[in-house]
Amino acid sequence: RAAALTGLKRTNEALAVCLEIEKTVQLPQNRLLAFSIRACLEGDAGKSLETLDELLRLPGPMVSDPEAHFVVGRFLAQLGEPHRALDSLSRALDAGYNCHEALLKYGGFDSLRTNARFQELVNRAAQMTREAWAVLREGGGEHLLGIHP
Repeated sequence: RAAALTGLKRTNEALAVCLEIEKTVQLPQNRLLAFSIRACLEGDAGKSLETLDELLRLPGPMVSDPEAHFVVGRFLAQLGEPHRALDSLSRALDAGYNCHEALLKYGGFDSLRTNARFQELVNRAAQMTREAWAVLREGGGEHLLGIHP
């Protein structure tokens, strides 16, 4: 939730959520992520990155979940780590996480937009979207969902 609030520029709410997670949540991965987000929001990019690296050394969803790869990539882009951000975004796509619209529109990726590798990832995600729509149409999904082209 804190990551989503950050993306919505609701910084004060994100900080409050991070503090609450740090105090109450038992799972170390969640506490580390909250601390890392909070450090970033408070302007301590070094501490944020150090904590994120600690988090990524632990087993769990942050190193295995496709959406987590996307979130980490987004966060690394904000922390000024473009190569690592692109690696993480690539892992998200490799694992089937289709984030085409987010890659196109999320302002946190602005620092990556001129990077040729980022454009390759956008193109890969666009292809995934086209393929998903084709499967939906072939299976009668448009009719089922009431989507009329």
